[in-house]
This record gives sequence, structure tokens and C-alpha cells, in this order.
Amino acid sequence: MVAPISPDPEKAQISELLKKLIREKGYTHQSFSEAIGVSPGLVSQWATNRGMVPAERALKVASLLGTEPEIISPSWRELRDQFVASQSVRLDAETIRIAITVAQQSFKLTHGEELVIELDPELFSQALRTAIALRQTMEGENVESGPGNGQVGAAGGVAGAQEDGEEAKPARSRQRKRA
Repeated sequence: MVAPISPDPEKAQISELLKKLIREKGYTHQSFSEAIGVSPGLVSQWATNRGMVPAERALKVASLLGTEPEIISPSWRELRDQFVASQSVRLDAETIRIAITVAQQSFKLTHGEELVIELDPELFSQALRTAIALRQTMEGENVESGPGNGQVGAAGGVAGAQEDGEEAKPARSRQRKRA
């Protein structure tokens, strides 16, 4: 069954742009489909306004065509916008410095000892969440994600900053079974 052509003018413009870029880069639908790992029919659907580049393919398609994913994929743009809206604190240098300090304290490193994130990436992830919670607290934002539990993130998350001025500490991570 052939997919119907979308009446959305933006989608029509994207399809035209895809056709143009594929042609300009010297691809056929066959060669382009092979380059991104999809069927030629799917590429044809994108180029004839019968389907859109999905978010999970947008980065590779954009890279091969020399454009940005948000230009060729409305679903990529929507996901990006949702993500940006959900991120109230950016990972700036200060947040990362705080995370490193928390991780160093968790590893009980002395001054001058090197922090190797690869030793326990989950701990560093928790340290980043702690740093973000601390920054949000300093900026007066609500850091609770659960029902009054003061934690940021999912199970095994990081305890939020204490109200009495104590430093927030990573929650103990669960031991994983090793095969």
C-alpha cells in the first residue's frame, strides 16, 4: 500500500530539500539507502512527501547530506525542543567542577590524585546529578523529582542538597551481579 502524500507544506518543503540534497551529493535512492542502512523505497517515501525522516535516522541522514537534523526531520526537532525545555541547568564548567569534587570525595581521593571516570561511570553520573541539584538549589529551583524524596533521577539516584548547608552526597549504588 502506498502512503498518502502529506498535505503539510513544511513536510513538502523538506521532501523537496531531501531530493535536492541527495541529487547534489551524487546519490541515487539506491546508493543513499545503502549508505544509511534503509530500503530504497523508504528513501523514496521521504523524497516524495509520503513519509518523514524519523528522529533516530536524522543525524546520519543530515551528516551524509551536509545539513542539520532539525532541518530534515520534524520529529528530531520536536525531541530536541522537548529535551531543551526539560533541562533547566546546563552542564557548564562550574557544574562539572562540582561533579568532579563530589566524585573525588566519593572515591576518597586526596589532593593531586587523579579521578578516572571509567572506574565507575555510574558514580560519576550520580555526581553529575548531585551537581545539577546543587546548582538548582543555589538558583532557587525545585530539585525534587519524586514525592518529597529529595532525589534527582531514577532509582539509585543522588540525594539532593541538605537544607542545613551540608553537602549533598551520592546515594549508594546497588551492587551488580557479575557473571
